[in-house]
Amino acid sequence: MSEQDLERFEDTITGYLVDMGLPPEHYGEHMYAFRYGHTVLMVSLFEASGACWVRLATTLLRDFRPTLDLVTRLLRLNTEVLLGSFLIFEDDILSFSTTLPGEGLASATFRTAMEQVASVSNTYGEELRSIAGGHLAEDLFPA
Repeated sequence: MSEQDLERFEDTITGYLVDMGLPPEHYGEHMYAFRYGHTVLMVSLFEASGACWVRLATTLLRDFRPTLDLVTRLLRLNTEVLLGSFLIFEDDILSFSTTLPGEGLASATFRTAMEQVASVSNTYGEELRSIAGGHLAEDLFPA
């Protein structure tokens, strides 16, 4: 896979975002960030195993307290969500993400995955904050 393949894939994703009425402004190299409903969504494109991939992610909480109750709830939720998983990072960031292969990725599939990631964030953010404290992403990045 070449950098040109990744750039062509980026053109495809940019087109999907434009069709959805979302601003295709770059946040970094091969990365977009924007508000999507009540959450902030990150779209990043990368190459792995000779193929293009897109990762859709949202930060649910920052500056929270990782507790056994939180980890137990996240493990349960990871078995219940349709697509993706919750992740706890060392700097006390809780996110949810899913990764899709670029090959054959249709606009409808991309949109559905984005809606799923945003829905999980919107559905579980307050509940998880009540367990662990911290700040919701929507509090950190107001509209």
